[in-house]
Amino acid sequence: MRSDVDWPNAWEGGRAIGHAAVRDSWTRQFAAINPHAEPLTFEDGAPGVVLVRVHQAVKDAAGGLLSEGFVRHTYTFSDGLVARMDVSEEPT
Repeated sequence: MRSDVDWPNAWEGGRAIGHAAVRDSWTRQFAAINPHAEPLTFEDGAPGVVLVRVHQAVKDAAGGLLSEGFVRHTYTFSDGLVARMDVSEEPT
């Protein structure tokens, strides 16, 4: 990841910018929930963009299922490093 990576904070909302902010966001997220993301397909998008179809299951700290379904992760690269990541609903 680039030092100024722009990453979604899907659990709390908003975005985390930079390594420290992403680490802090992940620390809080993984203390509260147990997300599992399984990449299913990879597709080239625009130059420097990779689209990943993901099966995602999110459980609470006690193991109860909060959500499950398919989403798209979009990774934008710059200089060979992840510059941005986005999560969106899977297109129908």
